[in-house]
Amino acid sequence: MMKSSIALALAAILAPVALAASGEFDYSANGLDWASVAELCGTGQAQSPIDLQSANAVPAASQAGNRGPTTFDFAPGSNVRIENTGHGLNTMFDVTDLTAVIETEDGPQSLEPLQFHWHSPSEHSIDGVIYPLEVHLVTMTNVTGDLAVIGMMYKYGEENELLNKLWPGEADDFAFRIKGEEIPEGEEYLHDKGAETSLGGESTIDVMKDLLPENKSYYAYKGSLTTPPCSEGVYWHVLKEPLEATVDQVLNFQNVLAETSEGIRTNNRSPMPLNGREVVVFEDA
Repeated sequence: MMKSSIALALAAILAPVALAASGEFDYSANGLDWASVAELCGTGQAQSPIDLQSANAVPAASQAGNRGPTTFDFAPGSNVRIENTGHGLNTMFDVTDLTAVIETEDGPQSLEPLQFHWHSPSEHSIDGVIYPLEVHLVTMTNVTGDLAVIGMMYKYGEENELLNKLWPGEADDFAFRIKGEEIPEGEEYLHDKGAETSLGGESTIDVMKDLLPENKSYYAYKGSLTTPPCSEGVYWHVLKEPLEATVDQVLNFQNVLAETSEGIRTNNRSPMPLNGREVVVFEDA
């Protein structure tokens, strides 16, 4: 990926606004109308998300390509902040130790975490199954500057501790606010585009404990950003084992989307054609 592409990709990831004359994008058509926002969204041949078919996934030892494994070993991050981008909620945090490693065509590279954000329902599907929520941990390789995204699904189940920490269900500044309700002076609401909140300087995120499932088996393929400009060349990892979240936690997130985006309760792009790409499965040792 050239430096200009990297700049566009980072702009899309960190503050996802459309860089075209037609203005900002939305999810009213689940991304099927984004060719008018960014041409590659309509013409790209290696787009994301996709439906991951387990029967067609190739074991790493039998792949036609030369993709190596990724070592998930993220150091805890500090100074946790959340921002409503207008298309979802981005969580940023600071990390100094780059201990996760991806084996690429250019050799091993460290992964620098940039942020993570959610889509509801899931953008990827596994064997046709769509999950209520998907989180994307966005990282960047330290040598070539390519993006590598790690996706985790959520199924309905027990309360998710990280979501409860970031989106406290009983907090006045987040949960289930009635649209049009007067905001008390001095209070912030993540329902509003551009709203930000900080968990404080002592706050931490332990990606290995808080975000990744116990089993690290994953599907890997080369794809794209799932938002305009839909830049390609992204290393994708989709973990096979889902996390859990309650119905209320998913509804809480969808309520934020609906209030921010004029009633649109979803922020998922429709699955894209595989176009002959190889999906490789790496099993946890």
